[in-house]
Amino acid sequence: MTWMPIESAPSCGRFLVYGGTWVGDWSGDHDATITLVHRLDSGDFDVADTEYYAPHIVKPTHWAPLPTAPGAGE
Repeated sequence: MTWMPIESAPSCGRFLVYGGTWVGDWSGDHDATITLVHRLDSGDFDVADTEYYAPHIVKPTHWAPLPTAPGAGE
């Protein structure tokens, strides 16, 4: 997997991000590591598959496309 600068990330869709701060969950803000996000048209990096606290990642530093699922492409 190759990590790329966040400035080159897609403007929408799902992908992985690295770095930044996880904001909006019940336990308070904390440093993010590798997180699956859904980037909205607004440019926000919402944490994928969450709804209750609507967490998002602020200022991630890198992004990477999702890896191929096991067994895909066989």
